[in-house]
Amino acid sequence: MTRILHHYAQLLRFMAVGSINTLIDISVFGLLIHYWNPGRNGLQAALEAMIAWAVASMIGYSLHSHITYREKLSWTGFYAVTMLGVILQMTCVAVGTATMSHIGAIWGKAVGIGLSSVVTYSGYYWFANHHKSKVWRRGRLRESAVFQGLEK
Repeated sequence: MTRILHHYAQLLRFMAVGSINTLIDISVFGLLIHYWNPGRNGLQAALEAMIAWAVASMIGYSLHSHITYREKLSWTGFYAVTMLGVILQMTCVAVGTATMSHIGAIWGKAVGIGLSSVVTYSGYYWFANHHKSKVWRRGRLRESAVFQGLEK
């Protein structure tokens, strides 16, 4: 039962951090497409989506490490998973822009965020819970398998 509650609490923290990140991402994206209007240029809109993601992901890495998983996540794991989400978002934005112009970019971004949320939560969860090689606890770096055995 405690494991279910822990997973539920972690999912709620992921959603809270994700909501903050989404607001940052959409705000930066909105400013970019307002001041650098892509028209029907899907490639430009995808680039703007990537810039917005880059800003949000730097903040997201820190927030997910400190709030969602309460330990420093691996940079390589975080960005490998995040890049899958970015590819989904950029594809959705490019297709939306090419088919519906400016408003299509917004719809594509919304659909892309939804799809990438599922992918990123699953990936971060796997890296944080199943693929740990080291964790930082009580001021010392220890091998997680050894440390987890001592905690039980």
